[in-house]
This record gives sequence, structure tokens and C-alpha cells, in this order.
Amino acid sequence: MGARFFNSSKIYGCDPFGLPLDHRHNIGRCDPEFFFGGILFAVVALYAPWIIKQPFRLIEWVFMGTPLLLQLFLIYFGLVQIGIDLPAFVAGIIGLGLHFAVYNSELIQTAILAVDKAKWKPRAR
Repeated sequence: MGARFFNSSKIYGCDPFGLPLDHRHNIGRCDPEFFFGGILFAVVALYAPWIIKQPFRLIEWVFMGTPLLLQLFLIYFGLVQIGIDLPAFVAGIIGLGLHFAVYNSELIQTAILAVDKAKWKPRAR
């Protein structure tokens, strides 16, 4: 209701919700990374051979064992040390995407394992 009477984009360069006009459409780009990354991690953790599964399990272990702020610092400042210079926004999307994809993979794995084995097989008539 307040956006109708006060247009902040003319004054501050923001949309009515306070997001900068440059990045208001980029926020939603993290969501597919959360979802599809979680599915990828879950499927690999459940069905891949051991040699493929272990690097994914190591990534899950690292991302679940460290705080999010530390992960974001390591992605933004640590990649510069090896020659990869990312803008802060891109580093944030990558860091948040990997962090939440790992946690989503645990949820997806639990959901898959909760289904009874008899229900996975088609029923013959």
C-alpha cells in the first residue's frame, strides 16, 4: 500500500521492497541451485558407485561442518588467493547455493529412503 504513495526508485534507486534495481531479478537465481543441487547430491549419495560418491560426501561433510559465514569468506577471499576473482554477489550466490543444496540433499535422501521398498516396484495385475 505504501508503494503507491511513495516511489523509492526515484530517490534511492531501489524498488518498492528496498532491493537495488540492478539485483532484484538475480535473487531468484539461487533457488534452482538449491533445488537441483540438492537433487544431484542426494542421487549421487544414494545410487552412485563408491569412487564417485566419496568426493560428494566430502563436500557435504565440509559444508555441513562449517558455519555459513566462514564458507562465504572462504569462497570470496580464498578463491582470490588462487587467482579466481569473483564479484561479491556471485560468490554469495555460489556459497549460499552450495550450502543450502547440501542441506536440501539430506532432506531429499531422507524422503527417498522413507518410501517403502515395495512401493518402488510397479504392481502387477
